[in-house]
Amino acid sequence: MNKNHKYFLSLILSGTLLEWLEFIYFIQVANIIIHNFFPTDNNNYLYLLIISSYLSRPMGSVIFGFIGDKIGRKSAMLGALIIMALASLSMAILPTYQSIGYFAPVAIFTIRTMQCLSLPGEFTGAAIMTLEEPMFKNHRFYYMSFIPFAASCGMVLASLSSYIVNLPSMPSWAWRLPFAVSGILGFLAVAMRFALSESLEFKSKEKQLTQKNSTFWLAFTNVFLFAALISVWVYIGNVFYKNFFTLNTQHPQTNVTLVVTMGQLLTTIFIIIFGKIADKFNAGKLMCKIGLGLAVILAIPMTLATTTTQPLYWYLSQLAYSVVNGLLSATLFTLTFKEFAIAYRFRASSIAWNLSSAIFGSSALFIGMHLNTKYPGIGPGIYISIIALLTWFTFNALMRQKN
Repeated sequence: MNKNHKYFLSLILSGTLLEWLEFIYFIQVANIIIHNFFPTDNNNYLYLLIISSYLSRPMGSVIFGFIGDKIGRKSAMLGALIIMALASLSMAILPTYQSIGYFAPVAIFTIRTMQCLSLPGEFTGAAIMTLEEPMFKNHRFYYMSFIPFAASCGMVLASLSSYIVNLPSMPSWAWRLPFAVSGILGFLAVAMRFALSESLEFKSKEKQLTQKNSTFWLAFTNVFLFAALISVWVYIGNVFYKNFFTLNTQHPQTNVTLVVTMGQLLTTIFIIIFGKIADKFNAGKLMCKIGLGLAVILAIPMTLATTTTQPLYWYLSQLAYSVVNGLLSATLFTLTFKEFAIAYRFRASSIAWNLSSAIFGSSALFIGMHLNTKYPGIGPGIYISIIALLTWFTFNALMRQKN
């Protein structure tokens, strides 16, 4: 990796890391937010926050997808990062319900909508800018893997931040600090990103304008299902793993907090390693298929581990989580986003990904809990396995049609 590569990646990845840090951190401290900004500590407020978080993402994908395809990839990424930074700083200084009454919950929903509107513009923009960067053409999987790597780093930092601010020795306002830091760094990243050059493929007058309907809809369905799988895999297998553990064992969530943080940290490491291997051995398609197959096989053992109090099984389940997540995240974006015509690549990939994330991400906790109540430990795993199997079939169909 030379100096130009590092400079480009620093401009791209800074925003992606910060977006995912604040997005996941908000979920991790949702109970604190509800306690401070709502009239009562009611779980219904938590569900409303989760649903509203995801419903705004398809809207953001349409807005920033249009900007990214019509005005430029750079403009979409700048706009998304500015909105994210404003929302984060607003969270850091917002008065509580005791100070401003019902304006507080209204402000929370408004801020969260802003945060989630910006996510599609940032993540999709970063992936497409990297995909279309000509200096990466011989090592596409490796350099594309830095996008989910940055997102995963953000998730790890979110988990660590949540753990730290919940320590008994921390002051009651400590939860605001990560939002403040994220907002300040976000504006610094905006200033740096003005130096970013526009995608050459986007500026090219010879860019691909159309493609066959059958190819488009197969590619769209494939991205949609990959997003569904990643959503349920990440949220059931890691983000809400603590919730399932407490429900099944009646033990406190703190018992597994560091375990799930370790799982996401391993994912972060595996993404880069698998991206490098995919390029070195030209094995991107094979590794993606292996990841899908392992998701089908390992989903049930992974969720079944939430029914035991034996730490060994928690660690093994998070190892399974991280291997599958690493294999898929390192390969799927390169293999699927490039299947769309350049003229509407931003819109198509962003809408497919974020519409699916809205549906399956917002419902992951509810469906998982419902299935877990009927079939403890096994139900959520079966749900994940079915989605993984459907994704495997559509991915193979897309690769066959391409060949």
